[in-house]
Order: sequence, then C-alpha cells, then structure tokens
Amino acid sequence: MRAVGIMVHGGPEALEVLDLPEVHAGPGQVRVRIYAAAVNPTDTMARNGSRAEQQKVDPPPYVPGMDAAGIVDEVGEGVSTGVKVGDAVMAMVVPKGSHGAYRSQIVLAARADRGRRGLRRLCRAACQG
Repeated sequence: MRAVGIMVHGGPEALEVLDLPEVHAGPGQVRVRIYAAAVNPTDTMARNGSRAEQQKVDPPPYVPGMDAAGIVDEVGEGVSTGVKVGDAVMAMVVPKGSHGAYRSQIVLAARADRGRRGLRRLCRAACQG
C-alpha cells in the first residue's frame, strides 16, 4: 500500500512515497480507500518536527493526515452502524506513527462513521476518481 510520509523531519521535501503493509478491517472496523486528504496545520507540525517528542513513542515512518474522504471497501464483523461497502465517507483521523490519512487506504473504528446522509453528496464530488 502506498502512503506519503517522512522518515526524518524537515520541510516539504522530507515527504516521500512509502510502501506500507496492506491493512484489513477487523471486528468493528471499516477500511476506507482514500481519494482525498486535506493538508492542515497539524500535518505541517508533524512533518517539520514540532511534534517530535510526541512522535518518539512510534518508530518512523510518520504518515500525517487528519482529514480524509473515500469509499468504504471493507466492513469488519460486528459493524452495526449501517455503513456498507461502496459508501462514500469522510473521516477525521488522529495520526499516530504510520496511521495517518496520507495513504491509499486506512482502517478506522466503525463507530467513527458520521457520514451516511449529508456528507455523502459532498464526498461524492471529492471521491470521484
């Protein structure tokens, strides 16, 4: 799976394309194929080293990204939120280590789903490949 992240802190030039292991939805989780991710100040701080102390608990690579839009492509057992494969969703991710939204797919807790109605139309525009 491809992601954009850093091995060392620095400016925008520190960002690189990374190959990470593919992830799958477990019980109570959904996997989202990411089509769009926003860049916001917390992502810049993760990249430039402002959050280096907090990041020390996890080894690199660090994959930033808090805001993502995509299509659900896997639903784990026990998910009862009504979300299903093919649904367009938006997600707010708390980046930790290589778990950030600058990646081709991400696994999230299904309880985090907030998007089946009003956000669906908004996401459709962002999620068209």
